[in-house]
Amino acid sequence: MSSNDFAPYQYSIIRYHHDATTHEFLNIGVALYSPKFKYFRAQVTSKYQRITNTFYNAKGRDYRKYVDKIARRFDSLSQQLEEKQTRLFETTPDNIEDLLRTFIRKDSSFRYSVPASGIAPDNPDSLDQTFEQLFSDYVDRYVVTDERESRTELEVWRSAFRPEIEKVSPEVLVKLEPVRIKTKIESLEYDYSYLNGNRHIIEPLSFDLTNPSNIQRKAHTTLGKNVMLSSSNEVSHLYLLLGKPQNKPNDVLESYEKAKRIVVAETFNFEVQIFEEESARDFAHFLRSIARS
Repeated sequence: MSSNDFAPYQYSIIRYHHDATTHEFLNIGVALYSPKFKYFRAQVTSKYQRITNTFYNAKGRDYRKYVDKIARRFDSLSQQLEEKQTRLFETTPDNIEDLLRTFIRKDSSFRYSVPASGIAPDNPDSLDQTFEQLFSDYVDRYVVTDERESRTELEVWRSAFRPEIEKVSPEVLVKLEPVRIKTKIESLEYDYSYLNGNRHIIEPLSFDLTNPSNIQRKAHTTLGKNVMLSSSNEVSHLYLLLGKPQNKPNDVLESYEKAKRIVVAETFNFEVQIFEEESARDFAHFLRSIARS
């Protein structure tokens, strides 16, 4: 087997430094880059219980908000490199640090390790497998058990819906944008929206939780948010992309079915549609039809 049968790659561990003076950190993510395939993939866990357990004054919601923001930037960069459309670099970078320093400042709480190198079989699938193993070894194995058994909105988006949209309509995916909607009570922020004369909001929502009461509480919170959103005239459609409880007992599944009814229990001044994970491909085609209308 010759060297041409392998793809060299570089990877770096993304770390959370709560206090620069103590030099204490936790591994929170992994980034992997192979210039040969223009393959870049980075993932940072949005689960923060281990961080708040370790650092008493860490703010979990602030952490998750920043992580979700940087995850969107990583995803966008990955897609641009694949399509050779990146505007950040005149030529394809040779090393992973050129990519990471674009989004992560070394003096911030989020930092990356000195890159390491490796080789994988000469195909993109093997790089995916290598990435998944690195993320499991350096990050996922340390996640608190209760958190590991549940999924976040970002995980639902990345595992179910984004891949289908990327297959069916990649030109629409790159046009999705975050938006802030001003209501009579407060401004609401959404990570994904599409504008084609009307504002279409796309909101991943994970009900893959271990406690039925938490599912009910989340459903009522979502309903209240939708009521607030209805006081604005900026939105024509809201699409709720639901993550269903996986490998959970019957009481959790029953709570999920009730939650689906709760989130649409009121009348709004915009249209609400629910798409579950098994309908992710249908949603991707539906989104493409909206873009073409």
